[in-house]
Amino acid sequence: MCLLGATKGNFIGLVTTWQGRLMASEKLAAQALNNSEEQFAMGDVRDEFTDVVIEAKDAQNHIADQLLKDERIMGVIQKMVAKMVWKKFQEGGAAIRR
Repeated sequence: MCLLGATKGNFIGLVTTWQGRLMASEKLAAQALNNSEEQFAMGDVRDEFTDVVIEAKDAQNHIADQLLKDERIMGVIQKMVAKMVWKKFQEGGAAIRR
């Protein structure tokens, strides 16, 4: 078992899905390119991450429920995903239009 009761593989897959969804945001791309990692993590990525978790809730109810119920865990995971997204944008990742 891994964090939030998911297998390691399921958790990595879910985090990768969240990262991909956040990478599609032109607003986040601009913020990542114009701010430090810390500033980026405190910006719109917080709200967009919550939206992504809620949208993924049907597919991953257990993990999404725990994230939405525990602000501490949500914060840790959000910071981890924000760092991943920020790094990808810094490496030249571009927002993908939906």
